[in-house]
Amino acid sequence: MKKIVIIHTFILIIIGIVLFLPHNVFAKSDFSLNNMACMVPVKVSGRSMEPTIKEGAMIFFNKCIDDKKRDLPTGTIILYSQFGRNKLTVIREKVTDERGGLYYKSSQEARPEEIDNVYPDNITGIYEPEEGSKSDLSSSTASSNFRPNYFLILAGFFTMLVFWLPVFYWRKKTGSSWRYFWAGILVWSIMIAIKVGMDLTITPKIALLGGMMLTSLYAGLRTGIFESGLSYLYAKKKLNNANFNDAVFFGIAFGGVEALVIGLQSMIMVFLLIVKPDIINIFPAELRQQITMVYSGSTLFIFAPVIERVSALFIHIFATVLVFLSVRKGSLLYLLISIWFKAMVDGMVLPLSQIQAPSFLLFAYLVQIPIAIFAFVSFLGIKKIEQVYPKAITSQLV
Repeated sequence: MKKIVIIHTFILIIIGIVLFLPHNVFAKSDFSLNNMACMVPVKVSGRSMEPTIKEGAMIFFNKCIDDKKRDLPTGTIILYSQFGRNKLTVIREKVTDERGGLYYKSSQEARPEEIDNVYPDNITGIYEPEEGSKSDLSSSTASSNFRPNYFLILAGFFTMLVFWLPVFYWRKKTGSSWRYFWAGILVWSIMIAIKVGMDLTITPKIALLGGMMLTSLYAGLRTGIFESGLSYLYAKKKLNNANFNDAVFFGIAFGGVEALVIGLQSMIMVFLLIVKPDIINIFPAELRQQITMVYSGSTLFIFAPVIERVSALFIHIFATVLVFLSVRKGSLLYLLISIWFKAMVDGMVLPLSQIQAPSFLLFAYLVQIPIAIFAFVSFLGIKKIEQVYPKAITSQLV
């Protein structure tokens, strides 16, 4: 309990500092909804644009270019449609044929000798880097006009509530022991350490072997096996008499602590950008672009991460009670269902990142729809498991 109070106090201090900053700091915030509506996020798959754009980078293209399509300068990075698929290339030459028709000779950075003829009508977006850096994505010069939307600090605050409110509500309602709470956080921490180790070693190699399908399969199976698998091993050894309420409390901790970490990170980022906007210069160009799009964007973005974390919490709880049910009934079937369910959810993250939307704000909410569907299925599953879960010794309030 003491640890929870310390963490909570630290969070309140951060919130207090931000909310009581001088008004003239907040007054500098400015952002354009019109600009947001013109930007479409694109996640780069493959290494065809390296070294200019790294594989996996998320960059934003301006799609409001009807008045620019016929006069794009050499070196412009364009997004265009080819055989029903989007492709990134760099304009190498502007050409006018004998009939007066206009097209561009373009190629990708990794294959400059493979020239494509691109007609203006096929161009769907252009990358517009910060003024003074043109198409050099490695430039460290950030836009001097960047100002964060300080209201977005509430996104982090509300996201952290996705952790605190269920924890104290479930503890008060059921009296489940803090033992299950700390166990959930411990298993989550071990799982994160394993994932970080994999991301530093195995993950890049797997990403090079195949495209989106292989990477998504790997990501899904990794999440399902390690999250549900580690939970199963710990529950079987240490918590094999847990009742339904205890299993839910474990799941709230396991799934909610991520909301706490993400929310705190978001609040710290907004706070730093408010106090010193120039800190954005320390990030790589493609990451600066993402930060600018998110943190200087619409206040309506506040609820997107909250919805995502609430959905994730229900998914985690459902997968967790399946694991505990597997332990209590001595059947691996429920563990396999838990692994499969989490693999399905995490495996769709990369494909969802490819959704094309007219604005980043719309994109942020569109990707929540399939996740929310899984969350609803999880809610129904939790209620069903509650009915069949074996009775156990009631937890003692400690």
